[in-house]
This record gives sequence, C-alpha cells and structure tokens, in this order.
Amino acid sequence: MVNIPLGLGDWGSVTQDIQRLKLHNMYVVANPSSPDEVSRVSRPTLTTSFTVGSGPIYSMWSQPNILNGDILVISGSELYRVNGITKSSTLLGNIPGTSRVDIAGTQLIGQPDIIFLVRDGVLYNCDGTTISVVSVPDGQPVSSIATLNGYFVFSITNTQKFYWLEPGSTVVDPLNFASAERIPDPIISVNVISDEIWFLGLSGPEVWTPTGDLNTPFQRVSGRVYKEGCHNKDSVVTTAIDGLPALLWVTDTKAVVKAQGAPAKVSNESVEELLKTSDNISAWLFRYNRHDFYVISSELFTLVYDITANLWSKWDTYLLPYWVAQCGIQLRSTVYSGDYTSNKIFEFEEGVGDDDLPVIREVSGFIGAGNKPIKIAEVIAYVNSGWSPSYDINPTLELRWSDDMGATWSDYVPASIGERGDYLRSVSYRNLGLLRGAGRIFEFRISDLVRFRIDFCTLNQKQE
Repeated sequence: MVNIPLGLGDWGSVTQDIQRLKLHNMYVVANPSSPDEVSRVSRPTLTTSFTVGSGPIYSMWSQPNILNGDILVISGSELYRVNGITKSSTLLGNIPGTSRVDIAGTQLIGQPDIIFLVRDGVLYNCDGTTISVVSVPDGQPVSSIATLNGYFVFSITNTQKFYWLEPGSTVVDPLNFASAERIPDPIISVNVISDEIWFLGLSGPEVWTPTGDLNTPFQRVSGRVYKEGCHNKDSVVTTAIDGLPALLWVTDTKAVVKAQGAPAKVSNESVEELLKTSDNISAWLFRYNRHDFYVISSELFTLVYDITANLWSKWDTYLLPYWVAQCGIQLRSTVYSGDYTSNKIFEFEEGVGDDDLPVIREVSGFIGAGNKPIKIAEVIAYVNSGWSPSYDINPTLELRWSDDMGATWSDYVPASIGERGDYLRSVSYRNLGLLRGAGRIFEFRISDLVRFRIDFCTLNQKQE
C-alpha cells in the first residue's frame, strides 16, 4: 500500500501544457492524524441573510463604533445604511456608477461620525443620514481615499498629487496638497498600515508618515524604495497577520505581494498566468475557521489565497466561472458577503450548499509509475464517511483518472461515502487497470449537498 499524494493547492499552466491539479472549492486544514498532517475541507457555504436594494452588491463597509456599527452597502447605484442587528436597510442616496467604492471613516470625540466615499472620480461625504458631493479644487477626479489620525488623505486620478482634510473638516482646502514624487507614476491606491500611509503607484509604493506639524502633516520616509507597482486599487486590501498590520495587492506585472515592511511575493506561476487573462480584478479579505483568506475575482475566475497556510485554491459558484461573493465585511466572527449578480447579502456557514445550489468540490493527486507497470488492486479514499446530513441521503464521491498527464480521461466512477452513521464505510475503487508511463493523475469530485473532507488516499497493488 502506498499513499497517493493529494494536492495542497490548485496548479496548472495552459501556456506550458501542464494539466491542472485541483483544489477546487476546498482549502487545507491541519490534521495530525493524516499521513501528511493535513486534510482538504469544503469552503464555507453561502446562505442568504437579507437583501439590499435591487443589486448587484458592489461594496460593503463597517467599522466598530462608527454609525453604531451599522453597515454601508452600495447596491447598484444606491447607498444604504443597514442596521447591524436587525439588518433593516435605509436608503441614504444615490452614488452613480458601476465601479467598486473606496470608503473611509473616522470618529472624533464630541463630533459626528465622518465618512467619505469615492466612486468613478467623485468624492462624497456621508454623515449616516444623508450623502453629498464634496467639491474638489478645479473639479479634479479622485481615485482613492484613506484615513489616519483623524486626517483624510485622497489621491487625484492619473497624477502624483494627494490632498488631505484636517481632522473634523469636510471641506477641501486647495492649499492642503502634496505629491508622491519619488517615482514619476500616478497614485493608484492610498492605504494605511499602522502609522504609515502607503501610496501605491503604478510603478511602486511610496511610504509617508505623520509629522505632527499642522502645516505639513505628512512626509516621505527616505530609504523605503520598493518596485512592486499596483495593477488597480480594487485589488488592494489591508489586514493584520499574526497581529501585525499588512497590505496585499496585485502588482503591475500581475503578481500578488504581501507587505509587512518590505513587499514579498506570495503568488506562484500558475496564479500569475491566470491573473494575466483579466484586467478587471477586485479583491477582499475575510477570516474563517482560524484562516485568513484573500479573495481575488474577475469575470473569468476566483482565486483564493489562504494567508494562514500560504496556499492557493480556486473557488466558484455553481455553473459560473467565478465565486459570487466578491465583496464583504466581518462583524466579529460572522462574515457577510455581497452577491455580485443580485441584491443578496450572504452569511458564511458550515453548510452543505450555497442556498439550494450544490458546491462542486474537487481535489487531484498524482503518483509516478516507476520502472515497470503496476497492477492496481484498489484505490481507497479516506474521507468523513457517515456524516451525511440525513439518513435519506447517500452521497457519492466520483473518481476519474488520466494516464497521459491530462490529455484524455476515464469516465467517472462513483463510490458511496456512507449514509448517516455509517462511519466505517470504506470508500474504494477497484479494477482500475495498469499504472504505467509517466504515472497517473487521480481526480476526485463530489457535488452532493453534504459537508466533505478528504484526508488522504492510498493505492493497493495486485500481488503477482
């Protein structure tokens, strides 16, 4: 008996004719009882919690204590305030456009909450009740906004220029501006990491810090020279990893980097090849089951980077090439996401499907043939047998294989993973022929409305 190594991530290359090894709608968790000390488990499922406006849901935002913890939701071209407890929604006004929205807010003692939003070059101010357009000097279009120490800092589209608003102010002083000029490139995104402002330009980031001087409140940090440019502002997220602030984004070369100090690449060749197929990229981040996930989506795919495990997978929604959860927020341990195709707001759960839709989960493994053909007596998949949600559901795990590195495939062969309570069920496949040539790719698939976990897989050889 030998183990068939199962994939720890999703990998493939069209340009190099490398067959995709799948980790599809799954992610990897620790399991000390498994031979490689990990298991592959189903991604969180999506259950409709409430609806907002007419959709689609472009952006969601919430910060503790600001607006009493309520949620701002951009549904279509409308801005809504959603009660964080009752989930009832109130229309605040129109915010025309079809792009995602930059949102930043702050709370100062003794003053109303201040929130700014940027969409399609227009800067808006929101007090939680109404929304209004903010006048920018010379009508310049705004690209991105962030807040630090009560100041709001926003960039001007296709320039190196940025303005700041003093704490408590909602009126732009035409003299309160500076330029990020270390590299002659436009600012794509403005972000805050700890006490630093990161201006992500097309050719690289520039780091500034507060000075405490009211006339010149920010200055560039010398010696912080990086070359990882930014593809677009919608790919940028801020988070904390191991308790330290961090920034992730898609670069101008379609790599993914993580900055905790100096930027470091976290993508691989397979991820970068796929990113190069689309320019319409957006991202968000959530924490679930003690894992932090950075989700990158386009109209062609959704790539998920498990920051905790440093592994990549591909997730999607049934019959779509991408996952519909393309923006969201985290309220303590609960994750809410907006539906890119409708007005639904989902809650993440350890469910069996996305509402009534199945979730197709796939994982691949490969084993080499060695010097001579091997007669396969049996392949056994070690899974969470007996955990069907009902005694009436007998889920099946399908297996197919390829002996020519993915050029051709066998038909799928089904095997039961057991009714509810059938914990000792052996999930086995027999009469699988000869293992020869370079080796064999094994690919498992399950679509039943059940939670699924696969720990490892073994191959038994026929004795001569």
